[in-house]
Amino acid sequence: RGLLSKVQSSGINAEYGQQLWDCNWQIMNITTPANMFHALRRQMYMKFRKPLIIFTPKSLLRHPLARSSFDDMTPGTSFKPLIPESRDVSKTKKLILCSGKVYYDLYEERANRGMEEEIAITRLEQLHPFPHSLIDEELKRYPA
Repeated sequence: RGLLSKVQSSGINAEYGQQLWDCNWQIMNITTPANMFHALRRQMYMKFRKPLIIFTPKSLLRHPLARSSFDDMTPGTSFKPLIPESRDVSKTKKLILCSGKVYYDLYEERANRGMEEEIAITRLEQLHPFPHSLIDEELKRYPA
């Protein structure tokens, strides 16, 4: 008998879902090479290492939009649990929060429909521990 859960589609078995949310693991769905670099570097420099789970498909290795500048990996840069779009928020009608490869699908579809000004897309890179305060700050940027 199969179990269904809200986390099944992200690769986490329903049986272990609740246990993962109650532990000290780090769970990420990374979309840029720079953020992958910073996540792995942060993992190595932690004084107390927490288990790190990264749900990133291999297809992003070849995706033409999944690129980073070397400037994103220089001293003074760090891992970004949330990647917002830098834009004028006054014209935005909808904000989409997403994680992983779906960002690039949404990005391309938004461009195909010519809705770059109306729809903003923010990437959630760290799923656990969940960055509540960063989400709150991002939501406050946009008009109600």
